[in-house]
Amino acid sequence: MRGSIKPLSKGKWRVKWDAPKGADGTRRQHEHRFSGTKAQAEAFLAEQIAAQTTGAYVEPSKLTVKGYLEQWLQGYAAANTTIRTQQGYREKARYLIEGLGATLIQQLRPQQISRLYADMLGKGLSPTTIVHVHRLLREALHHAEQQDLIARNPADRVKPPRMVRPEVKVWNDEQLRRFLDAAKDDLYRDWYVLALLTGMRRSELAGLRWPNVDTEKARLAVVETPQQVVGTCMVVGRPKTAKSRRSVALDADAIAVLKGIRARQKQAALRRGEPWDPEGHVLPFYPGDVTRRFRQIVRKAGLPPLTLHGLRHQHASALLARGVHAKVVSERLGHSNIAITMDTYSHVLPGLQEDAIRGLGRIYSIEDAV
Repeated sequence: MRGSIKPLSKGKWRVKWDAPKGADGTRRQHEHRFSGTKAQAEAFLAEQIAAQTTGAYVEPSKLTVKGYLEQWLQGYAAANTTIRTQQGYREKARYLIEGLGATLIQQLRPQQISRLYADMLGKGLSPTTIVHVHRLLREALHHAEQQDLIARNPADRVKPPRMVRPEVKVWNDEQLRRFLDAAKDDLYRDWYVLALLTGMRRSELAGLRWPNVDTEKARLAVVETPQQVVGTCMVVGRPKTAKSRRSVALDADAIAVLKGIRARQKQAALRRGEPWDPEGHVLPFYPGDVTRRFRQIVRKAGLPPLTLHGLRHQHASALLARGVHAKVVSERLGHSNIAITMDTYSHVLPGLQEDAIRGLGRIYSIEDAV
């Protein structure tokens, strides 16, 4: 196998190499215009020749990173993800297209990806954003590798900035009571209380329907999650992961709240002269309105800032503080694995560890042995 490099202009090279023979046994050559240093051009040529030896050779393509990402978003992502996820993918792909879009996908190198991440940090973007962009690029290029569009995935050899998970903020008991008092007569009070008692996400509460509530068995099923997509109306879909599609146990207080909601809905339907819809939503409110009202109550009550999602954290923290096993909490919240629960609520765990070892010496009769 032979190859050659010829300079065209400063930083431009014509790289030629022998390709695998055609089906009829005729000799074939590939030519490629390479941008970079001579050493980089030589390394590129060596890669093409070595790939033929190892069986990893792919036919040259003029497909750019921009062109491939657009194809991937319109093809794989559109067929395998929700509309909301696709929207997030497109927002992240924008950074890749702006920084790497003109690069041929087969010329994309780890150094270029690393430089893009450094530039993003320099522009003030958070490590979390960059990690999400990296995950998208890595997944998209993984499919390109499977389709023999590239010999190997350059994103596999890039380490993005470390994502620092912010400490979860929750209210203490006195602050929580102040909030509940302030929300006593609020239209959305049942939503807040159910979030505290079940730990369900905002989208899960918005998608909860009466057929999925069983007050006799004290359980409800999480099976729908309507989501607002920019430029469209509300879109109803299934929870993102298998762990998110789950059964949630209900305590007596949660059952009482649900029975109260159902009774009031029936009374309202009766006043309107209409039949009550047993297939309807438990909380037929627009999630954005609930979020805005929640912020207003928090601000008016003079409480430390907390998001509506913070009520889910409040629920999980309370369970862990009571000694409920993290595995149980993880399953109740619908986390994909227990590590997410442990990382998210690490602020609660040190106190639990101290409680766990208190009196350990007496269990082992250490005092008798001293």
